[in-house]
Amino acid sequence: MRSRHAAARGISTTIRPVDEKVRRSVAVHAVLQRTLHRVPPRPTLQRVTQSASAAADDAPGGSTAVPAASLNDSEPDWLTSLVEDARLTPKGRTVAHSLASNPRLGAFGSVAEFAEKCDVNAATVIRFAQRLGFKGWSDFQLNFRHRYLASLLQTDAEQNPADRQGSSVFRSAVQRDIENLHATLDSVDPGEFDKIAELIARAPKTLVIGGGTYGLLARVLAHHASYMGYDVRCEAHDGARLVVALSQLDPGDMLVAVNFWQPVRQILDAVEWAREQKIETAVVVDSRFSPLADRADHALIVPSEGIAYFQSLSAGMSLMHALLAKLHELGGERATERIRRGEKLWGKLGVLR
Repeated sequence: MRSRHAAARGISTTIRPVDEKVRRSVAVHAVLQRTLHRVPPRPTLQRVTQSASAAADDAPGGSTAVPAASLNDSEPDWLTSLVEDARLTPKGRTVAHSLASNPRLGAFGSVAEFAEKCDVNAATVIRFAQRLGFKGWSDFQLNFRHRYLASLLQTDAEQNPADRQGSSVFRSAVQRDIENLHATLDSVDPGEFDKIAELIARAPKTLVIGGGTYGLLARVLAHHASYMGYDVRCEAHDGARLVVALSQLDPGDMLVAVNFWQPVRQILDAVEWAREQKIETAVVVDSRFSPLADRADHALIVPSEGIAYFQSLSAGMSLMHALLAKLHELGGERATERIRRGEKLWGKLGVLR
């Protein structure tokens, strides 16, 4: 196509091809418009408990399989996914049925209370958790509780004040955070932690995303990592801003997503898109049953349970601090020099008094 002025000068000009980054932005936008309904439905818990292996793990005369008619056909996918791949015994199926019928007891009750409800012994309940890949009932319950709470409205998930046993709100909130921090020592896989830090350190670019209050964790990681000289950026918004940020990533780059409670659709889609583009993905979630944990290359699990209607970020923030400390270690003298440089700039620009 010749412009009027170019034609007058006898110069031929052509329209430039659409930039690759623009094409990528359009592709990302299309991905983020998909709905979660595109995921094929999982088999119901009824079918899972019927088809699981019948090999016994208890003494003869144990519980028999739960009648199919007593199971609910509308069980949520996340609950079905707990047991669909496990080889459950008859008593294991009884435990699975009780989880479906009494998820709140499974989320908050002691192993003895839950075993009594199932009409099995506590050892059976513990073996059920281990068969699903957990260390024991406590490890299973921590992840199950967070996923159960995420299935409720936040106001429905609020703890009953009577459960605080006379403690003040302040003391109960701090105590819960202390418990979350202790649980984080077990829930975070040290190998995964080191691997994610190394991937961020090696990646040409890293984008950290997180919506709502969880975006605070993304901002902390991106801010301090970039201060050490790493190209780590944060996008805590969805829509057009998320599209633009994602479109800047190339194969070999890194995407880190932070999401607690219910999964955000656009974050789910963003992680899936990144994997399709050969971009390494890692997520920080509050349960192994989070859909994000299955969609990412790497996952770090931190508890987020609070005493009110909102999630606690204390354990998540502690994890961000740990990742930053690891990045500082990996960066060595180069990272230290960048920090020194930044410290001089504070004074040079008169930011601090």
